[in-house]
Amino acid sequence: MSRDIMNKNRTSDEADFGTVGALVTAVEKIAGIYHVTEITIPSQVIITTSGGENLAAGLELYTLPDGAVNIIGSAMHVFLTGTTAHEDDTPEVGLGTTIGSGANATLGAVGAGAENVFGPHVVAGIEDDGTEGALNLSGGSSTTANKSSGLFLADGDASRTIYLNIADGWAATAGTVTAEGKVYLTWQAF
Repeated sequence: MSRDIMNKNRTSDEADFGTVGALVTAVEKIAGIYHVTEITIPSQVIITTSGGENLAAGLELYTLPDGAVNIIGSAMHVFLTGTTAHEDDTPEVGLGTTIGSGANATLGAVGAGAENVFGPHVVAGIEDDGTEGALNLSGGSSTTANKSSGLFLADGDASRTIYLNIADGWAATAGTVTAEGKVYLTWQAF
């Protein structure tokens, strides 16, 4: 992980940095207690379906450090590309501290933690070229669909890993969905 520390007088030993998931990279920018973590997702299969089932899955992005942490915003610029089997699917996508998993058609069915950082957002449709599966969403307060509620984790809270999650009642034919792009987390460490 590369780090761009904006405050040159910082005395931290970098204990308040998080760690990145195995399949992604991240750049951290820090000013005092404020962090902006830019996570890059190279083209990764996020879900493989056997066809015709409800299924949720997730990709590990980032684990926040120990101590009190306040996630104050998030944004996604992620492209979803599906095999032809999934070009008409309209999955839910979100960020959460619980990984999407199991026979669930929605992230809410997985549990509130699957969408507690951002989302869920329903994708209009996934094309095999990624054009309709583009998520360019900010976690600001402009619209309900794009709103990031923020999340405070007290010192000792166990759920600190952030996942990019997806869920749907998938089309009858087996296939895969690939994610590629960037996720931004704005947070404070105390």
